[in-house]
Amino acid sequence: MTTTTPCTVLVADDDPDLCAYVCVVLANAGYSAVAVGSGAELLRWAAVRAPRLIVLDLRMPQVGGLEVCRALRADPRTADCAVLLMSSHASEEDIEAGYAAGADDYLAKPFRPSQLLDRVTRLLETRRSA
Repeated sequence: MTTTTPCTVLVADDDPDLCAYVCVVLANAGYSAVAVGSGAELLRWAAVRAPRLIVLDLRMPQVGGLEVCRALRADPRTADCAVLLMSSHASEEDIEAGYAAGADDYLAKPFRPSQLLDRVTRLLETRRSA
């Protein structure tokens, strides 16, 4: 019998309730979700563990999502991690800034669990086939 380790998804949002919600949705779908509360914590964790996917809030205090995304892309240890930005700020300018910073996808809040899972699945399949 073969067992597979669930894919690790790192989730960063300064709202602990939303972070916990995203982790529960991911865990219920079979992913190993790890929550962090800040961009700085995400960068420290990702540099050591290099998760396959990061779900990242755009607006966070101190180190915001765009800065985190640029730092992830600049670090060879995390450059290949898929990044899904999520934000209640979903103007065309916000979305363009997210992609320019290196995000692979952008999810507007509020979102349905099925929307989150569709994006996560697609990003992981894209990374697997690349």
